[in-house]
This record gives sequence, structure tokens and C-alpha cells, in this order.
Amino acid sequence: MSNIQSVEDRDIFINPNSLTNLIKGKKIRKKLFDNGIKVEINKIKVPVVMQFTATRISFVFHRPSTIEKTVMNEIVDSLSDIVWERYDCGHYYEYVDC
Repeated sequence: MSNIQSVEDRDIFINPNSLTNLIKGKKIRKKLFDNGIKVEINKIKVPVVMQFTATRISFVFHRPSTIEKTVMNEIVDSLSDIVWERYDCGHYYEYVDC
């Protein structure tokens, strides 16, 4: 059994904030770091009806253009599960090729 080394916040997050605690797992952090992906996490308000708004979590992935689609799908799937467990709210994913 191998020991997964921890990855610092500054290595995988663009603007570390309180939402960066969403990604605590060493496996996800290591996968982001190994594939050269940086993440920006923001909480945004989205208009729903007239004066009402809903809170959504926005993930912006700054990724290399050579990354495999399956790797990104695994990361997005893992993050989606985490958001639903902790916040029970919608979330958006944006991709920026570096």
C-alpha cells in the first residue's frame, strides 16, 4: 500500500478561499496536481424568479489542452458527489485551456 503525499492549496487552487475545503481528499488533490489542473471555486447567486436567487457553486478548471477526457470526467464526477453531499445545491463547471 503506497502512501499518497499531500498537495498544498497553492499548488492546485488559483484563489484559495473557504470553499477550497471542499476538495480535502488526497487522491483528488494528487490527481489534479499530477495532471496540471488548477481550480478556481466560487459561490455565485443565480436569479431564479423575479427577486429570488439561488446559490450555486462554480468550478473553473484551468487545464492543459492535452488532458484526456476520461481523467476530466473522473474529476468532475468526484467533485459533483462532494458538492451534493455537503451543500445540496447546483454547480457549474467551466473549462479554460492553458
